[in-house]
Amino acid sequence: MDEIKSLKEYAQEVLDCIRDRYENFSYRGQDDIAVIREWYSLGIEPHYVLMALSEENVPDHFTFRDIRDIVKRWFFRECRKEADEARRSFSKETLPYNKLEKLSKIVKSILIELQVKDLSIAEKILSLRNYPNLLEVERALKEIEDRFYEVVELNSPKVKECREEARRRLEPYTFYWNRKIYRLTERALIRECLKREYGIPEFSAV
Repeated sequence: MDEIKSLKEYAQEVLDCIRDRYENFSYRGQDDIAVIREWYSLGIEPHYVLMALSEENVPDHFTFRDIRDIVKRWFFRECRKEADEARRSFSKETLPYNKLEKLSKIVKSILIELQVKDLSIAEKILSLRNYPNLLEVERALKEIEDRFYEVVELNSPKVKECREEARRRLEPYTFYWNRKIYRLTERALIRECLKREYGIPEFSAV
C-alpha cells in the first residue's frame, strides 16, 4: 500500500472503482467504513478489489459488507500464490532489492495464515529497499527477523510441537549445559523447526 495514501483517499478510490464498474452496488456510508479500514490495513489495493469481484460470484445487489469476505479470500489466495512463487525463486535471486520484495511477500503470507492483523513487519522489509547501504539493510533485517519469529511463536499452532521436538533433541544434554546455553539452543531449534514448517527463507538480501 502506498504510504502516502490516506484511509480517506483509499476509500474514495475503491468507491470510485466499484461505482464505475457495477451499477448494482450500494454504498452505506459509515456502515461500510469497517470493511474499508480492514482492506486498507491488509494492503488490498483498489485494483485487487476489482480483480476479486471479476473472478468471484458477486450478489446481484451488494454493499461493501456483502463482498468483504469475497475480496479477503481472493486476496489471501493471491498472497499464498505470490509467496509460493517467491520461495521457489528466492535462493536464485541475485538482486538484493528483489530479494527484499520476495521476502516481504513470504512474510506477509505467513502472517495472514496465522491471522495476525498487524502486517507492518512485511511493510518494514519492503521499506528497506530505500536503504542505499546493504550493511544497514542486513542489520535491520536481523532485528526484523527476531521480531518476526517472536510473532510466529506467539501465534503458530505448530510451536508446541516444535518446542517438544527441541526438548527431545536436547534431553541428553540437560544435565551438562548451563541454563543460558540450554535456552539459547532450544530457541534456535524451535526457530529451525518453524522455518521448516512455514518455508521461511534466510532474512538476508545478499
